[in-house]
Amino acid sequence: MTISREWGAYLVKATMSEDELAKKGRFWPDLSEAEKSTYEEDLLLDFETQIYLFPNPIWVKIDEVLDVLRFKGDGGEVRIYPPFEVSDKSETSGAFDEVLIPEGVEKVEHAVPLPESAVRGVRMVHGTDKQLKWCRGIRVDTQSGVDSFKILTLLLEHICQFTHQWWIRAPHNPMHGPLCMGGGNNKRF
Repeated sequence: MTISREWGAYLVKATMSEDELAKKGRFWPDLSEAEKSTYEEDLLLDFETQIYLFPNPIWVKIDEVLDVLRFKGDGGEVRIYPPFEVSDKSETSGAFDEVLIPEGVEKVEHAVPLPESAVRGVRMVHGTDKQLKWCRGIRVDTQSGVDSFKILTLLLEHICQFTHQWWIRAPHNPMHGPLCMGGGNNKRF
């Protein structure tokens, strides 16, 4: 079985360019040449930071996994940070926004929007142990040219195998069932 490939990926690269900001009408604060030089010497120009958002959670024991995994991979150095929690609120905050709800007794006669005062989002509450975090994000720093996807896939296979978190391999999150939003009816429904 393979790991689900339904990941969101975000690439982050640090740059400091006074010329680019000047074109936009913004300017750096006054910095000494020594401060600028220290900043430029401190940058890892051949590194990329990639932040992945997984469809399925990795359960992590609170305050147990804190070390950054560092190693040399094919083509360069790799740093993998512990999985972290993400905000699930934004994914479901407007699930029923701008939606028309069907109305009728035996047939759908028309559709109506939810009242303005109605809640538009629904959220599932996961029943994880209080000692665990529900993590769907992970940060990977790699030197340019390193295949972080390949390395991360191997890491997730090991996590599945040794922690018995089989759902990480699932093509969708088995913990996400249907979300239900309820309310009262009037005689027109």
